[in-house]
Amino acid sequence: MKNIVKLICVLGLIMSSVVFAQNQNSSLEPIKLELPKPMFIGTPQNLKVKNLQKPLGKPRPAFLAPAG
Repeated sequence: MKNIVKLICVLGLIMSSVVFAQNQNSSLEPIKLELPKPMFIGTPQNLKVKNLQKPLGKPRPAFLAPAG
C-alpha cells in the first residue's frame, strides 16, 4: 500500500513538471472581458471587515491566458 502511495506521488510530480514546462514555452495574451454593469439591489452588505481588499482605484489588470 505504501509503495502505491509513493508511486502516485512520483507520477504526480512528473505530471506537474511536464505541465509547468509546457506553460513556460507558451506565450500569454490578454483576454478581453466584457463585464456587466453593476447592479445595486437589496440591502448593502457590511463593508467594515478586516480581510476585505480595498478597491484599486484603477481598472483591473488584464487576465492573461495561453495563446490560442
